[in-house]
Amino acid sequence: MTTGRTRASERGTTLVEAVVAASLLLTLAGGVAYLFLLTHRFAVTADQMTVAVAAAVSRLETLLAIPWVYDLAGGEPEAGALDFSPPDALDRNAVGFYDLVDAAGMPVDEGGDVQPAFTRRWALRPLNNDASSSRAIEVCTFTWPAPPGAPPLVCLASARTRQP
Repeated sequence: MTTGRTRASERGTTLVEAVVAASLLLTLAGGVAYLFLLTHRFAVTADQMTVAVAAAVSRLETLLAIPWVYDLAGGEPEAGALDFSPPDALDRNAVGFYDLVDAAGMPVDEGGDVQPAFTRRWALRPLNNDASSSRAIEVCTFTWPAPPGAPPLVCLASARTRQP
């Protein structure tokens, strides 16, 4: 008794089956390769953001650590490094309110041997219109070179008051 199958149909895979299997395998391999590339891109971005945050935290801590007290007679000495910044200090490289840092977060000189990776800018403004005894401090890190109007990678803010 025969089942209607011929000897030719029992020999193995056909060319159509092989093409379908190969295309499925290539589609899966392409998806896996895309996931590897996406993971790598996210890892690079995470590394960049980590350094940008660390650079901003470092500058903010430096500004918060500057002594800023009243003199012995109760007068208000000049703020020095805590003087107010220009209004657009976060939008441009204002002298005294920006620096460059490398990919490890260390300050570098423009035109030096080590290429900068980030521009770090900071602004000091009066807090609640109290210009004599308080400061609002904002530190932002941008990719280098920071084109005009570029959004920062990270911005941190804090407040500082003069100590009696």
